[in-house]
Amino acid sequence: MLYRAWRISLYRLTLSPLTLNARRIALDGLLLIDKPAGLTSHDVVSRVRRAAKTRKVGHTGTLDPDATGLLPITIGACTKLAQYLILDRKTYVFELLLGSATDTDDSSGQVIATESAEHVTEEAFNKALEAFDGQIMQRPPRFSAIRVNGKRAYELARAGVEFELPERPVQIERLEVLELSLPTAKLEMRCGSGTYVRSLVRDIGEALDTRAHTTMIRRTSVGNFTLEESVTLEELLDESRAWTSKLLTPAQMMRSLRCYSASDADSEALRYGKRIVVELDDVVQEQMISVVDTSGALIAVTEVEALGEASQVQLRPKRVLSAIQ
Repeated sequence: MLYRAWRISLYRLTLSPLTLNARRIALDGLLLIDKPAGLTSHDVVSRVRRAAKTRKVGHTGTLDPDATGLLPITIGACTKLAQYLILDRKTYVFELLLGSATDTDDSSGQVIATESAEHVTEEAFNKALEAFDGQIMQRPPRFSAIRVNGKRAYELARAGVEFELPERPVQIERLEVLELSLPTAKLEMRCGSGTYVRSLVRDIGEALDTRAHTTMIRRTSVGNFTLEESVTLEELLDESRAWTSKLLTPAQMMRSLRCYSASDADSEALRYGKRIVVELDDVVQEQMISVVDTSGALIAVTEVEALGEASQVQLRPKRVLSAIQ
């Protein structure tokens, strides 16, 4: 017993104060990363795992390796909240080049076709963009993570397998020209989930009777999260761990949901997985509501169940976070 106690004491002495502090503090929240080019989304997850000293890390919304910008990362117990985030609207800034197509639809691929774009005027370019408004049909790129018979499309494309992905509906809310110096252009797009910038650029080229591919893609917002709230990988690796000050709390993470502040009694009931009946000031149209206690800490994400009165609803806990502050 004395030998065991001596070994434990020696082990504790070998730990630095920083290591001891990191072992004591559990991180739970959402971290917004400004992903650089050249890394996959999984590469970023691996770096966050090392910095946060936990394997409970996940990402929401994949970014292409050559794309940069906003990548939301869930840490700790908040990985279980990712499914309740509303991230169906995204904003991209991107650049394109008319006159050539590549096998990946971006500048990382091999040029597979060229076609003069000298006939494209500024007026014709702006006119062509009008067709890409609202709901459109779009064919995803062959080099994408979509599964085809159990395999990723990019795996089949790299292996030289011939296949064609079906078109699917996507939503484009806004498409704006930021800079135009033909044959290049810089645009900004606000769109729904599942929209591929590379496919859009490819289709713009075809609409102009030429070819096109993207030369830069940067995601600037996901849901109501923006780049202004993000940290870089350089900040993440800084030993000061200042990046933890930008970690969004569970309550901040769920800000896209309507929030209800519960009494102490209702908070206790939710923590035990019980339904609560609440009276709201207006008619409830939401399907999910986040609930915080009197201190503002997230207690649960709940499902709304309508009752007889329009403003009276029952909240059924879908995910309870009793240990997270």
